[in-house]
Amino acid sequence: MPRKNATVKAVWIDNDILAEFEQKLGGQSINSWLKEQIEGFVSGKTVDKNDPERVNPKNSKKSSATPLNEDIEEMLSVSGLPVEKFLDDLTEMMNDGSFDLSGGKLSIVYPSYISEFEETCHDCGIPVEDAMKKAAKALRRGSI
Repeated sequence: MPRKNATVKAVWIDNDILAEFEQKLGGQSINSWLKEQIEGFVSGKTVDKNDPERVNPKNSKKSSATPLNEDIEEMLSVSGLPVEKFLDDLTEMMNDGSFDLSGGKLSIVYPSYISEFEETCHDCGIPVEDAMKKAAKALRRGSI
């Protein structure tokens, strides 16, 4: 979890380069890699590219779940949402049927009228986003 005296910085990366970069990281999160690089640079140490743990992070002593947990905690700390509240909200949405966790995959379950609206838009050849914007305008005008 990030410290209170930490700063979040956004980095713009070309999508093609990002895909290659993530592939070369081999499962290590970008945040943890960048943190290592910055700490090494500041302390004057260089990170050895031939280090077995750097070449294949799966050889690392850390569990493979650690980077994901760190990323989630960092994301929640930036948003100001406590982990407990996030988990409570997620559990509530799953209990309400908003999310489906079958088959090992988490997916959103939409109400049936959403599917009907999408099918109608498709049949009429209207993009769903355009139809939604027009419907919102009509509601504001009181036309519906």
